[in-house]
Amino acid sequence: MGLHESSLQNKVHGHCDQVFLFLFQLKYMTSDRIKHAQESTLTQEQIRERFETRRSILENACRVHKNSIQFRKVRSSIQYIQPLEAYYCPIPKCSSTTWKRLLKSVRDYFDVKKSRIGSPREWSHKRTENVDAFVFVRDPYSRLLSAYVDKLFGPNTLYWKRIGTYVVANFRSYASAKSLRCGHDVTFAEFIKYVIHAQTTGVHRDWHFIPVHDHCHFCDYPYRYVGHLETLSEDMQFILNAIGSPVPYTSDFDSSTLINNSNTALSVMRPEIEDCMDLEEAARRIWKKWHARGIISKSELFPLASEQMENFDLQYFQNESLKALNRSESKESRRTQKTEALTEAYGSVPLEDRLRLQELLFLDFELFGFDPAPPEVFPAKFDREDKGYSYFSPYD
Repeated sequence: MGLHESSLQNKVHGHCDQVFLFLFQLKYMTSDRIKHAQESTLTQEQIRERFETRRSILENACRVHKNSIQFRKVRSSIQYIQPLEAYYCPIPKCSSTTWKRLLKSVRDYFDVKKSRIGSPREWSHKRTENVDAFVFVRDPYSRLLSAYVDKLFGPNTLYWKRIGTYVVANFRSYASAKSLRCGHDVTFAEFIKYVIHAQTTGVHRDWHFIPVHDHCHFCDYPYRYVGHLETLSEDMQFILNAIGSPVPYTSDFDSSTLINNSNTALSVMRPEIEDCMDLEEAARRIWKKWHARGIISKSELFPLASEQMENFDLQYFQNESLKALNRSESKESRRTQKTEALTEAYGSVPLEDRLRLQELLFLDFELFGFDPAPPEVFPAKFDREDKGYSYFSPYD
């Protein structure tokens, strides 16, 4: 096949993909999808009405889909906040860490222990009709990317061993012995193939990666408040006021995130990580992870030279990280980085896999009103131009 013929064939295939994508998405076009541009300043009444809208969407969807075979429920660890007579169901990658910290402060304030309730059957014994129950959800595409960045791209030997080695062994041709042993270099496209396979077969699932609709028994229990990560600050403040929390909400967790991430990867897990990659790559991956999450501006470059990595000083690295955080642009500007990372990540995933993933996430869209075909995941055309920067390449 000549060069011109090959180029023409690629263009034809690309055009066919776009036409097929457009036709496929037509069936999802609906007016009641919840749009999240950026978190805006709303009145308390407007926020209350938004919660009512979300609750209505959930209840209507449950009436239609409650017995769907797509539900693959997992046991959820419901928390009963005894002093406030409230229930919270944590979902990984949906602000669960933020709520964990906050609820610990609430329990400390009242000097009580954490109480867990395992299932809706047990809830019935707690007279739940008079208490508030809340949960937080998230756009499913960004949730999967967040899980990948946190558990596989960022240095995390627990998940490299548990999930990474499985992904490499089952979804990569001609894998190296090192990759099979370490699972340290899983790509996002490979990760999505794993997610599709795990959700389709039920094999080797992990609760960080399964869809939100499989958590928390959404159609079995009447949640009064369904918060969205995309409107986290407004939703958390409203819920805390509604349940009478004596502990206020604070959104300043970025500095502790930098310290915790670097401590875990570059100190606690360091011996295991260095068995699979050099320390500089690990540190650079952490830095790119913070770029992709919008914690520090991507204009803030990795602060250490290769020579400095030979005698690595964790305290110095953390100090430089905090300086970069303080120099970074506004949170609104850094939100753009999350969008860019989302676009880059899904741009590496074949259309066939994106469409299959869309089908498997169908109940997330129906229950919570998220857009099944956002432009970051299903653009009219991906921009393939090399911009000299990648959120998933440690060394550029």
